[in-house]
This record gives sequence, structure tokens and C-alpha cells, in this order.
Amino acid sequence: MSHPVKTIIIFANGDPRKAATWSNVPCCIVRQLEQRDLRVHTVNLLCHPLQQGYDHVIRKVLRLLLLPFGIHPPYYVHTRLHRWCAERKIRHAIWSFPDACCCLFFSYLFYNRYNTIPSLLLGDWPIPFDLQRKGRRPSFLYRRVIRQEEEAITHARHVLSVFQLRAVEMQRAYPTAAVRFIGNLFVNNCYGTPPDVNALIHKKRKSGILLFVGKPDRYRHAAQQVVDALALLLSEEPWRALQLHIIGMEDQSLTIPPALPVVCHGYLDKDHREEHAEYYRLLMDARMIINPSPCWAAYSSLVEAMYFYTPVIVSPFDAFTDAFGQTIDFGCYTTPDARQISDHIRYLCDTPNYPLLCKRAHHHVKDNTCTRFVDELIHLIEP
Repeated sequence: MSHPVKTIIIFANGDPRKAATWSNVPCCIVRQLEQRDLRVHTVNLLCHPLQQGYDHVIRKVLRLLLLPFGIHPPYYVHTRLHRWCAERKIRHAIWSFPDACCCLFFSYLFYNRYNTIPSLLLGDWPIPFDLQRKGRRPSFLYRRVIRQEEEAITHARHVLSVFQLRAVEMQRAYPTAAVRFIGNLFVNNCYGTPPDVNALIHKKRKSGILLFVGKPDRYRHAAQQVVDALALLLSEEPWRALQLHIIGMEDQSLTIPPALPVVCHGYLDKDHREEHAEYYRLLMDARMIINPSPCWAAYSSLVEAMYFYTPVIVSPFDAFTDAFGQTIDFGCYTTPDARQISDHIRYLCDTPNYPLLCKRAHHHVKDNTCTRFVDELIHLIEP
């Protein structure tokens, strides 16, 4: 007979209780575990002064020196310094809580090598997969950290990917590892239940807000394409009362024509009351969410918008098509082309089926809750 999980140690590159850490995933899981009267001890593996100094100073210098030779320097989380600091924190936590039944790592880089408490690794994809997505081969600077990651994956009791497609690929890449899939990445909802459905859809249908969510290091080009699409659409139909709101970027990241209705909000931290309120106001007011990035289009922000009855314009990237199919009935698949994006915006503005698209968007993700995900997680790690 199995016994309930009593104590879990959670490790993340960032504070697991903060919404800013890995798209809200750790904080949602921590809250769910604590609501079930479990003891949760959280450990932030980052050393922020070292990280800030390396990523914002040393790495920039290394980029200037190495990029001409086609070599991309690693971020702080992939350095020997981070490994040394993180291993010290892991060892201290495990010795401090010897009664823990599981070490949950939101990373594939570490595992418990110090005693018999089993490790569970939860992530999206390993480093070689990420480099391949970016069209890059791992340089000699990444070989050590790739070996470190492989060691952790093969020694952990359980290894989870939040994407089924990535889990299958990892099973092939690490045949001796206990890789599995227990469900798609849940809706990282920090708001709660959406308000009255009919009132929400009515407000969205009257709205002219187009929403884009993404950081500049990955999605600047995609955001610029949406800016260009809006400029094209309004040059042809200036009477449309549309406004593009971009979360995650500042104005200087983009080329925005004068007088084009674009508002850049920068990063909105859901741990701050005012920014939390602004994020969800935009999400509930948005007529649609758009991200045409071809390889990866901020999956978590898309599914959260869908949960709040928002149709999507998105590229058919593999994890999205794996979850929702090669065709979608809650928006449009698009290519990174301003003309096509503008046509899709026009369609979602004018279609009489808009309320149905909103309801379908919510229907496809309504069961992807953190509660359900944690149920599966606890069942997996019960002794």
C-alpha cells in the first residue's frame, strides 16, 4: 500500500515560489503541493550577483571575441561556476532535510548524488535539443555541460518532459534513462477562474487589442513581423480601431512607424500586484494573441491566453501541432509573412464565428490544469 508524500525538496534556477521562474511552472506546482498539506522546501540554485556579472558583462565580452569564429559562449547556468555553487546548495539542502522522499529539479542539469533520496527531473528539452532548434551545433564550450546533463538524466529516478514530442525524442537519445510523459504543460494560470464567459467574449469581440507575448532575445523578429502586419493592415484599412500590445519588450527593441498604435509594456511580473493586474487585463481584453515565430512560439503564453477564451494566430511549430493537430478550429496557423498575418488578423476581426472560436480555444485547454498535473506527479513519486 502506498503512502502519501510528506516532504519534497524543490530546486530551480530561480526562486521556485516566484512567478518569474520558468513561465510560472514551479510556483504553480509549489502552491498545489502545499494545498495538499505537503511540506515543501524550495532552493534557488542561482547565485544572482555571479549570474548578473557573468551574463551582463563577461558573456557580452566573450560574444564580441568568439562570435566572429561562430562560437556562442554559454550563459551562466551552463558554466562550471554555476555547477559548483549549485552543488553546494543541493548538498546542504539534502543534509538539512534527510526525511525528504523526493528531490524535484526543474532542470536536467542536476540530480541528488549525495544519498538515496530519489531525484525527479522536470523540464522541456535538453541542451542539444535547444541548440538544434536554433540551428547551431554544440561548440567545445558546451561539451562539458552536455555531459553533465546526460549524467543527471541517466541517474535520476524519473525524468519528465512537459511535451510529449520531446519525451519521445529524449527516450531515443537517452535509452537507459527513465524518461516519460505525464501530460502536456499545464495552463500556468496565476489568476483563477475566468469571469462570466458570455460577458468576457462580448468584451473581447468589441476589443481592438492584438496581443503579443515574448522576450526580445527569442521573439524580437516575430514581434517585428506583427508590427509590420499591423502597419500593412492599417495602411489599407485605416478605419480599423486596432492596437497592438506587446508584453516582454521595450519600444527600443523594435522598429515602430510613427503614430502606429503599438504599446510595449516590457516584462510584467505576476508577483507584483499592479503588473499582475495589467497582464490579466490585457489577456482578458485581447481580441486575439499572435506569435508567428516559426520554430517555437512561447507555448505557455499561448495556452494561457486560450484558457481565457482567446483565439490564436500562431506558427505550426511541432509541439503545438502535436498537442492540437495540423489544423486548428480556434484561430489560424500562419507563416512569418506580414501579408499573411494581416489577412489572419482581418479574418479574426470580421468572422461571425468569433464567439465559437473563443469557446473552442478554452475547450482545448480547460482540462490542462496544474491540479491534474500534480495528481499525476504525486502518483509517480509515491513510495
